[in-house]
Amino acid sequence: MQRVKLCIVLLSLTFLASLSGMFFITYHCNELSGDITKARDAYYSGDKETALAIMETAVSEWNRDCRAFSCFVKGEKLMELNSSVSRLIPFMESDNDELSAEFMTTLSHLEL
Repeated sequence: MQRVKLCIVLLSLTFLASLSGMFFITYHCNELSGDITKARDAYYSGDKETALAIMETAVSEWNRDCRAFSCFVKGEKLMELNSSVSRLIPFMESDNDELSAEFMTTLSHLEL
């Protein structure tokens, strides 16, 4: 009987960890997606400094949170997203023509 109780407790903890991980990922992906959209809108409206500030904040938050993502997301998908996020600021600083495509790529990667 004690083994059954222990199994139920372990299964419940595993379920709660998975559920909280899912909410964590959803929340932070939506937050990063919103920040990227704000930065894109600010950049195309001509406010490059505000767009860069928003992206620097978003990238620092992403770098803080991406370690926790590795527990729940496949490594190759996470690496694609990480490289896409890291390319946005240099593209914005250099007024690269591929910035629009990189915004769209990053936003599509965030749809986990």
